[in-house]
Amino acid sequence: MSVTDSPGHRTSIGLSNRLSNVASVGARLSGVAVALIVIAFLTDPTPTKDLPGVGLPVTLPVSQPDLGHSVASYFVGMWLFEFTFPLLLLAASDRFELAEPWQRRLLVGLPVAYMTTLLAYCSLVYVPLVSPAPLGPAATAVCYAFCATGAPIWGTVTAAVAGLGALAWVSAERDWARQGWLAVLFGVLSLPLGVPAVYWGYRRVRRKTV
Repeated sequence: MSVTDSPGHRTSIGLSNRLSNVASVGARLSGVAVALIVIAFLTDPTPTKDLPGVGLPVTLPVSQPDLGHSVASYFVGMWLFEFTFPLLLLAASDRFELAEPWQRRLLVGLPVAYMTTLLAYCSLVYVPLVSPAPLGPAATAVCYAFCATGAPIWGTVTAAVAGLGALAWVSAERDWARQGWLAVLFGVLSLPLGVPAVYWGYRRVRRKTV
């Protein structure tokens, strides 16, 4: 399907059949991930030390083994969500044929906002209050390095990647010449969360060169 840049025109992002199938499976698995996380809250008053003090006052009389800082279903659910959330964004953009401004907001802006929020959480809550551990789930490789070690250098690198993402987002909103390349670079440095940004940026670069 052809894609135009008309701001109000609803278009598909043009996923190939194979990528569309992968995104569809990822979207369904993200639902499974959310269900596993909900189960953790329903079965344990403190499902994870990653969120100090967060839990339900009453839970079901069921116990789960611990994995790392969390009960098993929370641990598995969060790791599954971090890898399937990017595919959910691709599937949503393709399924609902969003107008171009909403495509870039969903595929570039939302990953940037998510990464920035996680950076703030790790810097202000997780690293100061929870002992860093290599099993903790993370949305990007640099976030994982920061949360697994607590090393300030990785916090700086993560902040730099998030800042690059903000620049990519601004360039996309203002239609700068290098917007596609900036989105691709941010996406690669923020994998797996950055998959949607890589795809959006790649399409922009191709469109400029065709």
